Amino acid sequence: VGKTTLAAHTATKVRQRFTHGVWWVELTELREGALLTEVVAAAVGVRDQLGRALTEVLVDFLAKRQSLVV
Repeated sequence: VGKTTLAAHTATKVRQRFTHGVWWVELTELREGALLTEVVAAAVGVRDQLGRALTEVLVDFLAKRQSLVV
């Protein structure tokens, strides 16, 4: 169907609009939905912080940026 190709092409075309970057998150190997936060965090370079949930750290990181996660 070409969904991945379309997403990659679109991200390439609009990347200059996102001053803090465009990240590709590969989900083909993801077998458990519970691991989604860890996969996205790893793709954008976010690490665990003591005493904070990884989801909270990831949301804070992305909220401060103009970025695209595909």
